[in-house]
Amino acid sequence: MKNTLFFAIIVLLYFSCTQQDKVKPPEDLIPPDLMEEVLLDMHLLKSMRSSGYALKGYNSMLGDGYFLEKYCIDSMQLVNSKNYYAQSPKEYLLIYKKIEKRLLALKDSVAELDIITK
Repeated sequence: MKNTLFFAIIVLLYFSCTQQDKVKPPEDLIPPDLMEEVLLDMHLLKSMRSSGYALKGYNSMLGDGYFLEKYCIDSMQLVNSKNYYAQSPKEYLLIYKKIEKRLLALKDSVAELDIITK
């Protein structure tokens, strides 16, 4: 009886601790390269709106609809893709490392312009 109970607990723990199926990508998954572009624009626009750098007349144009239209994607496709990449952290990290490099390059180019104009 004890052996059966012990075996049942081991089997239960094994199946509860292993991942049964891998996360499947949605049919309309945004490819990593395009996702990088979309996320970069999202972060830049969010930063512009929150810091007040966006011109007041253009605030309504800089909404979420801007990059959805620019990249020909819809909001549900973006949500599904973000959820998929969030469940695949290695892929998401690669995307964000590329975004970080691009943001640093943008920062350097802006700093260089600032030096030239002074």
